[in-house]
Amino acid sequence: MSGVAAVLTLTGDPARSETLLGEITGRLRHRGAHGHARICDGRAALAHLYFDTGVATRGGIGPWRKRPDGPVLSGDLAIINGPDLAKAAGCPYQGDACAILAAYDRWGLDMCPKIEGEFAFVIWDGARQRLCGMRDRFGVKPLAFKAKSEEISFASEPAALACSGESLDDGWIARFLLGDEADPRRTAFRDIFRVPAGHMVVCENAGVKVRSWWQIEARDVAASAAPEALAEALDRAVRLRLQGDCATLLSGGLDSSAMTCLAARHSPDPIRAISMRYRDMPALDEGVYIDAVRALGNIKGIDEQAVTGASFDDPEQRLREQGYPFFAPGQATAYQTYRAVAASGARAVIEGHGGDEVIGTGVWYYAELARQHHWGALWTALRQRNAFDPLPLGPRALMARALRRHGPRPVRGALRL
Repeated sequence: MSGVAAVLTLTGDPARSETLLGEITGRLRHRGAHGHARICDGRAALAHLYFDTGVATRGGIGPWRKRPDGPVLSGDLAIINGPDLAKAAGCPYQGDACAILAAYDRWGLDMCPKIEGEFAFVIWDGARQRLCGMRDRFGVKPLAFKAKSEEISFASEPAALACSGESLDDGWIARFLLGDEADPRRTAFRDIFRVPAGHMVVCENAGVKVRSWWQIEARDVAASAAPEALAEALDRAVRLRLQGDCATLLSGGLDSSAMTCLAARHSPDPIRAISMRYRDMPALDEGVYIDAVRALGNIKGIDEQAVTGASFDDPEQRLREQGYPFFAPGQATAYQTYRAVAASGARAVIEGHGGDEVIGTGVWYYAELARQHHWGALWTALRQRNAFDPLPLGPRALMARALRRHGPRPVRGALRL
C-alpha cells in the first residue's frame, strides 16, 4: 500500500498547487509511514507516500519520470506484467512505474487495457497540459478526485481532499443510514467523488471528463467446459501474483481455500497461510476445514487467536483513518489479521474475498440487480438459485418483493396495495 496525491491549478497562482499538495499529503500520513516525495512542474504537483516494503518501492520512490521533460507519474501500483509491458512499449524494464510511463509514451490514454494487476495512479503530461487519474478494473486500489473551477486534485482517499468547511452530501448520508450505498462514485462530501473502477478522469483544456476504459464482458462457455475454464483463470491469476514474499489468508471457506491451494501449487517454498482461530467461540472456528487444506502440503499454517469484543475499541481512531462513517462490522478482525500477516514477514497477501458470493450468487446480488432494474437477470438468477438450493419463499415471491421496493412506480404501487 502507498499513497497518491496530485493537484493541478487551473487559474491563479501556480504555487497554490504545492501548498494544497502539502495539505493533502498531511491527511494521508498513515499511507506513508516511511516518508513521501514530490515533484512540482509548473501548474501541477504530485506526491507519492510510501512504506519501505520492497514491493511498493520497486523501481525507486515516486513520483517517477523517465526523462527530465517527460510525463510524471505517482501511483499505488501492484501490476503483474511490468516487464512484458515495458517490452511491448519498446524499452528496457526499469520498474513498474517506468513501464507504465513507456506505455503512455507509446499509446497515450489507450494504454490502460494493456496493464494487468491492481493500480491507482495519476499522470501529469506537461507537454499536453493534461492531468489524468486511472483506477484498475475492479477498484482494488482506491482513488478519489475533486474538481473545482480553480483546481483539480486527486488522492488515495476522499477524506484527504476534504478541507475545513467542506459541504456534506445529504443524499449519501441518508443512503448510508438506510444501508443503501448503491452509487460507488459518491462520498460523504458533496464535491468529492471516487474514480469508478475501470475508469479514468481526464483534465485538459480546463475541462474534466470521466471515461470508462474497461467493462466486464460475458464469456459464453459450455457447461461441461466451465469448471476447467474457471480453474485455469484462477490458477493464472494466483500464479502471476506470487511476486515477492507472499502469504495467504485461510479461513477454511471456498474462496480462501482455493487461493491457498493454488498458491501452494506454484510457490517454491511452503506458502504461509494465516488463519484466525476462535478458541473462546468454538461455533465460529472452522479449524476442521483449515486443517484439511493444510494437509494438502507445501503450506505453512499460522494460527492467530481472534480477539473478540474489540469492534468498538477506539472509534475515534477508526474515524480518523477512514475520514467519515463506514459500515465494516468485521474491521477489528481484519486489522488483527493483517497485523499477523506483517508479523509473519510477508510483504504481500493473496486472499479470495468475495469468491463465495461470485460462485454462489449471494443474496446481496439480487438487491443489486433490483436497484439497477435488471429484471430479466434477476428473474434468471432467482430461478437458477432455487433449482440449486431451494429458496424459502420461492423465486416468485422474492421477485414480487423486489418489484414492490424497486420497480417502476405504477408496479410498485400496485404490489404494495
